[in-house]
Amino acid sequence: MKLRYHKISAYSGIGILLLTALILIFNIRNYPRGIKTDPDELQLKKISSISPDDEDYGDLEFLKKEIGNKNIVLLGESMHIDGSTFRAKTRLLKFLHKEMGFDAVIFEAGRYDTWRMKNMLYGSSNGAVPDTSIISQGIWRFWCCSVQTRGLWDYLESSKMNFAGMDIQCSGRIRDTLRSRILFDYLRRFVNDPEKIWPYFHKASLHLHSYFRHNDIKYMVENGTANLQKIFKDMDGIQDTLRKKRMEEKEELHAGNGTSKETEQIDTYIEYVNGVENVIKYRYKYKEGNTKRFEWRDSLMARNISLLLEKSEFAGHKIIIWAANLHEFNDNSQFHARSFHNMGERLKEKFGDDMYTVIFTSYSRHDMGVSTDYYFPRITTLEYSLHNKGIPYIFIANTGAASLNPVRCCVNQGMTYLINLKTMADGIFFIDKMENVAYPHTKKQ
Repeated sequence: MKLRYHKISAYSGIGILLLTALILIFNIRNYPRGIKTDPDELQLKKISSISPDDEDYGDLEFLKKEIGNKNIVLLGESMHIDGSTFRAKTRLLKFLHKEMGFDAVIFEAGRYDTWRMKNMLYGSSNGAVPDTSIISQGIWRFWCCSVQTRGLWDYLESSKMNFAGMDIQCSGRIRDTLRSRILFDYLRRFVNDPEKIWPYFHKASLHLHSYFRHNDIKYMVENGTANLQKIFKDMDGIQDTLRKKRMEEKEELHAGNGTSKETEQIDTYIEYVNGVENVIKYRYKYKEGNTKRFEWRDSLMARNISLLLEKSEFAGHKIIIWAANLHEFNDNSQFHARSFHNMGERLKEKFGDDMYTVIFTSYSRHDMGVSTDYYFPRITTLEYSLHNKGIPYIFIANTGAASLNPVRCCVNQGMTYLINLKTMADGIFFIDKMENVAYPHTKKQ
């Protein structure tokens, strides 16, 4: 009886395996492989190159009609490691500047850090290749020091395009002690011994790297929230002092004695301290990953862009905004557990049809110099269908196509979502094989 039981179990097991195999074969044959990507419906445009050195812009001519008279173009990226996207965006920036009159770019980088870096870069320029060590004091490492963005800074320096940052974070690679000294040396112009007047923030300013890069705010609350409130009180006091000085400068300027440059400098330092205060507040109030953090930061980035566009050096100019897809989506409400009112939505509400948004996506990725690809999206995604066309670079000009609303795609940090693209962006730039960001090798001394 026992032997018979084993035989029946064995036959049953074989039957289950055969049935499972048949089900899998049936499903594979009938599983929908991607979506319809009709070239006419999607207005697919073949892009010939993403090399910044390729200045034959015949493949980009269609953008003149697409963008038209709009004055703001947003260029996104799925992730901050997308080296190929950096190349493509640099070529687009050069096209927009040379062929369409866009003459300024605003980066998702610290407003104060970028302002300070620009003054150093342009103030000491002698026509040589820009110094990476200077650029790194303002711009995130992946945009300033990577192999894929070298052409960007060569062009910005040679063309003297205006640029700025709109983030509230400290993006520059500056030692905390140096960052603190620069700020308090500036404050010394208005008060004696600022370190003694605002001691709690002075001590905190010596550890900003820990707060911003490692999310470590132990010192700030080591004596309870009372310590944190003292730091905020110091920062508010600094801002009040600078605002009072700004009012005096404006009165002097009105009387013909002050300078607009001095007023701009004071405004920049006010926004700098205010930005640092806001970063500390939202990092303390909300845990990492909480969408309220994104909401808080994006609201201030949108505000900073609006303030920049009111300044004489940007007002009336045609602007490129360089940031991540996540911040630039014109409709960010469609993502599960990630829904927040982002920068792109806020800018769309303010500037409406004067904006044109391009988001980037890709099929696979690889490291520089390595031919092996990895990370392949599902066969039901837009990226899979575009990959099957065998074209390295494609631009989708009609995001309102029925087949894209809704569609599964990976435009949000490589994750697959079912979303409507019509309300999210005006164009989609597809790169089949994404090269990861890479940095020059340096010899050890």
